[in-house]
Parts: sequence; structure tokens; C-alpha cells
Amino acid sequence: MKQATGSKKKAIHLSAKILKLTGGLPFSAIYGGIGQILMFHRVLPSSDKPRLWSNAYLEVTPEYLEQIINYYKRLGYHFLSPDELYEMAQQGNLAKPFVIFTFDDGYRDNLTHAYPLLKKHKVPFAIYITTDFPDKKAVLWWYALEEKILSHDSISFNFNGQKYDLTAHTLEEKEKLYQQIHNLIQSTPVDEKARLFEALFTPEQLSAPLENVLSWEEIRDLAIDELVTIGAHTVSHQRLGMLPDKQARWEISQSINLIESRTWQKVKHFAYPFGDLQSFGQREINILKENNILTSTTTVSKNITRQALSSPLTLPRIAVGMSMTEDTLDLIRFGVIPMVRNKGRR
Repeated sequence: MKQATGSKKKAIHLSAKILKLTGGLPFSAIYGGIGQILMFHRVLPSSDKPRLWSNAYLEVTPEYLEQIINYYKRLGYHFLSPDELYEMAQQGNLAKPFVIFTFDDGYRDNLTHAYPLLKKHKVPFAIYITTDFPDKKAVLWWYALEEKILSHDSISFNFNGQKYDLTAHTLEEKEKLYQQIHNLIQSTPVDEKARLFEALFTPEQLSAPLENVLSWEEIRDLAIDELVTIGAHTVSHQRLGMLPDKQARWEISQSINLIESRTWQKVKHFAYPFGDLQSFGQREINILKENNILTSTTTVSKNITRQALSSPLTLPRIAVGMSMTEDTLDLIRFGVIPMVRNKGRR
């Protein structure tokens, strides 16, 4: 995702201004829906430290998170938990527009920076835990790669008989280099990734980002609060739709079992890693039903319609990042941006 240009921002502002006068019509009647599920990842204070946009675009500051909360408060939205959404959907009792705040993966800043604000405003929220995070088995290579590129102007490594001698001096060059290595990692088969990581990183470089994840003790502390829903997000954050049946089943059921054993609470909600249409299908839906999951969220960028609520294991979500203004949020809730992103499909 790229930052919006000045001309694009002006177009968004003008479009939002016009649609406010019409209540979002005609788009809101077709694509507006009855609510939204928002997807966040990390909440971090602003910093002067250089960052790569490829990682930072989905991070928000605490101040920005509070602006989002106040935006929905001003509009009179009902803040729901996943449990409340499921119950109200079953009863057909969703007259008031609603919003649900969700956080993926299990980063510590969800506790240190997001939780105090959400608690202050009495906003319920869900955290979907990838259990390799608190088990300290996860490889957060995207942060290790960012740190390595930002701190080095050249990177050399050997992999599969090929020598890589890569250089990047400016931030723009480093962004391109990040994408180049990112694509190499993503295209490498799962059983070969460990060799690639060994060639690219030192053990210390790979382990450093794990300081930023929630511990099981912190997850338990959060789970005690009635505002907090702890959901599952698989064991190792792999794209389920690409896995063999046995492994997909294990990723889902094991993550649920681990969270329940560590928090002593029933897991009823799930989020598909990556969450695109290649990440889940009827097989994954059936596995979730077998594990008594009530709702599951995707990253399909749509508002929640009554039709969507009839399929609670494939709920769409809106990804939130710092580049989004209130004008952007207006165009999302009116359904304009979801319409464009999904090429007119409801």
C-alpha cells in the first residue's frame, strides 16, 4: 500500500464532503451495510526513527487510535464485542450502526498502548493470538529484515547456490530492497525458509523482535477483563488455504486448545491469517465449526451487511492505517471504497 498523493487526498475530501450531504446515497444503500469490523495490528507512539513504509503503514499511534474511537462515538455507533455481534445477529436485533475493534497477532503494545485507551472509552475489543508469539517460536522476519536494511547499506548472502550482493543507500532504495527480499522470502517453500533465514540473519537479529510480543501471563491478564475477547489466529500464521488438510486442522485446533489451556477461557472467535480469498474456503469453515467457533474474520475489505452476518465464519474487515483520514473513513462507511476495492461486488 502506498501513501495517498496530494491530488488523491483532495479528491477523497471532495467526495466525502458531497456524500455527507446525501447521507452517502446512492452508495450507502448498496454497499454501506450496518456496521464495520476494524482490523489493527500495532499501536506505537510516534518516533523520529526511520521506518520502512512496508511495515509501518498498518501501525497507528495511540493518538490516532483515540481519534478513530471518537469518530465512531460522534456518529453514534454501537461498540460491540464479537460475542455481542453474534448474539444480536442471531436475534435479528441490529438496528443501530455498530463497529468492532480487532487486533491481529498478539503484540505487546496492544496491552501497553491500545488497552488503556480502549479501557478509558469502555470500548470492547478482540485480540487474535498467533500462539507461536507468546510461545516465543515465531519468526518475525519482517521486522528483522527492516532493521537489517535500515542499519546496513549493503547486504550479502548465499542461498540455493546464488550469491546476493545487494545495496541500498537512500530510504527509497531501502524500501525497494525490502520488497525484493520480502518477495524472495514469500516465494520460498516453507520447508526451505529456515535455511534462508540462517543465510540472511544472525540468531540475535531474528530473536530481537520477539521482545515486542505478548506473554501468556499478559494474555491471561487481558482475558480477565470483560472488555477483552481473546481469539485464535493459528499456531504459526500460515495461509490455511495452501496447507494440506492435516496441517490446516492442526493449526486451527492446536491454537484454540493452547489459548484455552493458558487462559482458562473458551475460545469462540477466530481470524484467518492473511485473510484473503486464498486463505480460507469451505474446508476451513468446516474445521472451525467442528471446533465450535462462532465467528471468524477475514481481510476482505467490506462493510458488514445483513447478508454477511448470515455467514459469521467469513466476516469482512476494514484494515486501518495512519494514512486514513476521517474523509477516508467516511468513504468506507458509505461503501464507496469497499465498492471500488471489490470491483462492484457486494
